[in-house]
Amino acid sequence: LRIDNLLIEVDNIEIPALDGSALSFIKILKEAGIEELDSRRKVVVLKEPVCVDSEDAFICAMPSSKFKISYTLDHNHSLYLKTQYLEIDINEDIFERDIAPSRTFVRESEAESLIKQGYGRGADYENTLVISDNGVIKNKLRFEDEFLLHKILELIGDLYLLVKPIYTHIIAIKSGHFLNHQLIKKIQ
Repeated sequence: LRIDNLLIEVDNIEIPALDGSALSFIKILKEAGIEELDSRRKVVVLKEPVCVDSEDAFICAMPSSKFKISYTLDHNHSLYLKTQYLEIDINEDIFERDIAPSRTFVRESEAESLIKQGYGRGADYENTLVISDNGVIKNKLRFEDEFLLHKILELIGDLYLLVKPIYTHIIAIKSGHFLNHQLIKKIQ
């Protein structure tokens, strides 16, 4: 939403799940009102590529005059979590319409472990897409590529840990929060 001057305080280990996407947060922010400031927007501009990798995952931030993401999702999980690719220029409209509605997901085999670790306390079959060998359990996808779109949503959220927007072309293959955070550290 081009918001880069906002303090959010969290008093727990997780952000509330709400519907599992970013839509409710967009609604809350728009209802509160977004004020444009008179000061000049500060952005991160890269002078050279910044890349990190880990085993079979990779992420690279390339210098660019706009914000663009090329993401390959590859979980090798049957027909339901198949390899997908998307290259997309990110702007407010595309973010709100195509990316923000995508919900978080987890493999059925991983869900129990996460719950035992204390995560996902607000998770249920409505706000988390739980994937079994037979498909999504007790839910339906909003988009055919919802898993891929949610990985892009996570990446955008992680990049905002830079505190300023970044103009870059991100090329990512199987990247997740850990690798995204390694990229951010390297950019900083």
